[in-house]
Amino acid sequence: MSNSFKTLGFAPQLEKLIEANGFTSPTPIQMKAIPLVRQGYDLLAAAQTGTGKTAAFVLPMLQKMIEEPTLYQKRVPRVLVLTPTRELAAQVGETILSLGKDLGVRSAVVFGGVGINGHVAFNEAQDELTPDQFRALPTRVLEISRETRTANAIGDLNGAVDDMPRWCVTIGMREICSARKIRLGCFRDWHRAVVRHAAYGDVSAHFPVTLLQEHPDTLLRMTEFVANLPE
Repeated sequence: MSNSFKTLGFAPQLEKLIEANGFTSPTPIQMKAIPLVRQGYDLLAAAQTGTGKTAAFVLPMLQKMIEEPTLYQKRVPRVLVLTPTRELAAQVGETILSLGKDLGVRSAVVFGGVGINGHVAFNEAQDELTPDQFRALPTRVLEISRETRTANAIGDLNGAVDDMPRWCVTIGMREICSARKIRLGCFRDWHRAVVRHAAYGDVSAHFPVTLLQEHPDTLLRMTEFVANLPE
């Protein structure tokens, strides 16, 4: 173990994993970033590919888990890492498992994304809130209701509800309503039932998409199939 890594103050079990993974001495980005991350600072950093940026945030994360184990005992996600590409997501997942394999750390890599329709839908009705209160809800992790999972399974998975995810990271109405432009699409047969309410219904937290009526640049696009409502 390099003395340089020892100066970063990692727990002995983590030092062993660092050595087992072939790390000999910290790279410049690691030397600068790790102490700041461990002190709880928000950090924006840039460095060339292959300089160890992933380890620069994974190692402090694992150290935090060692120092405060009671924070990480429940079987719910404790850390979320967002990446711009599938390849980088896979790399981060491999690094977490490799460095944390003897610490009881579990990691999962999830690919994909949901369009704005889905994020609006996952901001499910909360009748106890006023429109302004609902409009202020931030991006957050939510459990997807059985009703929403069923509605989406009908269109995407031929009704296989159990194959639909149970949790989502949904963009909050605060972020959606802050967008300069909002473009929604209606193309499924069951969209017919909500188009008129979405566009002309009373604005309320009971039907959250109605909040977008007050956005200055919202456009609702629909297929001819949806537009031709049955007589």
